[in-house]
Amino acid sequence: MDITVYELRVKVYLYQNIKYDDCMREIAKLIDTVLAKKNKLRDFHEQNCFKNYVFGGFSPFESDKLYKKDGIYKFQLRTVNDKLVNYFSKRLEHFRNEYMNVLTIQIKKLSKKYINKIYSLTPIILKDYDNDSGKSGYWKTNFSVDYFQRRIIENLIKKYNAFTGEKLNEDFQMLSNLEFKNQSPIPFPYKNIKLLGDKTDLIIESNDAAQQLSYFALGVGLGECNARGAGFVNFKSL
Repeated sequence: MDITVYELRVKVYLYQNIKYDDCMREIAKLIDTVLAKKNKLRDFHEQNCFKNYVFGGFSPFESDKLYKKDGIYKFQLRTVNDKLVNYFSKRLEHFRNEYMNVLTIQIKKLSKKYINKIYSLTPIILKDYDNDSGKSGYWKTNFSVDYFQRRIIENLIKKYNAFTGEKLNEDFQMLSNLEFKNQSPIPFPYKNIKLLGDKTDLIIESNDAAQQLSYFALGVGLGECNARGAGFVNFKSL
């Protein structure tokens, strides 16, 4: 299947100050509200399924970690779903809530280039279930780096298979190296709790499957909670 990653560059005006730790939640809330305007997409939002979109935080970054009232900022929203692109292009522009007003949206298709590295701009989240406590925990507590690598690749393949309706031949090597950029886990707000995640650099192999999946990851994110803004990645090419 020929996959296209769409990037929506969204410019917003803030009605209120938003703390750095709250910005992903407020952007997610904005997107959720827009999706809820249409019954079919409201059902999609509430379903336990891959959403196939992901977004990043505000730019420019504020050194005091406070995005200012009356300030103008941008964020990137990416998806592989052309129906979502069409919907957002009509419903998201000029939408407003108590925190922000969407001023403009620019839409582009990310060109397919040879991808040497993908790197996370927001933490990659793995929600691991602890059988003893019955609660979600942090993967490093009980598992190895190999486990982390295997989980994010398996999750990405599941997203790809579900979106394309195909079954990818998994007999390939995707990564030649993985490097963590954080010394300690990064808290990520999720509902009324904070999950722990990681930022990584992933060096990608040159085979067709690895390149296709890496491009796909730009539009859907790595790991879990992508519709909350987790696992938003960018890439470098040779």
